[in-house]
Amino acid sequence: VPPIATPLNVLVVGVDRRPPGSDVEGSRADTIAVVRIDPEQQRVSMLSLPRDLLVTTDDGTSGRINSFTDNGGLVEVVSSLLGIDINHYIEIDFAGFESLIDLAGGVTVPFDRAVRDVNTGFTADPGCNTLSGADALAYVRSRRPEQLDPVTGEWRPDPRSDLGRIERQQDLTQRLYTSVLAQNYSTTDKTRMLTDVVDDITVDTGLDLDGLSAIFNAAALI
Repeated sequence: VPPIATPLNVLVVGVDRRPPGSDVEGSRADTIAVVRIDPEQQRVSMLSLPRDLLVTTDDGTSGRINSFTDNGGLVEVVSSLLGIDINHYIEIDFAGFESLIDLAGGVTVPFDRAVRDVNTGFTADPGCNTLSGADALAYVRSRRPEQLDPVTGEWRPDPRSDLGRIERQQDLTQRLYTSVLAQNYSTTDKTRMLTDVVDDITVDTGLDLDGLSAIFNAAALI
């Protein structure tokens, strides 16, 4: 697979896809991030966009950014908003996210105090917790987590809402990125893993298995 020689911007979107008959039908972006892989600077960086960010498109349409998920509109909106080219698009729904985390063997996240979110069902004890796919999904979707104060015994909420949620998503992504790329994969194992990944994501028509392999190789060298 030819290596990536120039910087690449990949729009990665976590989608809440509701079945027909739900209160809110269709797809809504629950997580939006631009991942930039720069082999020249040997750097991988990620910029997250709040899903409730209000935007106005070039044709005058206004709305929350996550409402443009369907029909490829989100790529144009993010490209125009940030003034950058989006080279590739990767979309993953909740079931796919859980599957990818489990495929990686879970992800370990440390907590100073006991944490819970009664809305998503996430709970964690103090110390290092290895999160399964279901646990990781509840963690990154959490907007109203609470920490247990060991002195008073009271649960104290995180007031940052979506900003705190973005911080948790970025932290988990970095931990997953580090743990996966730290593995010394054989060519056969890497191909098998990427083939499994393709089954759990939706990508643009220009991103095939070789393209994913080139992105993986570039990220692994940084």
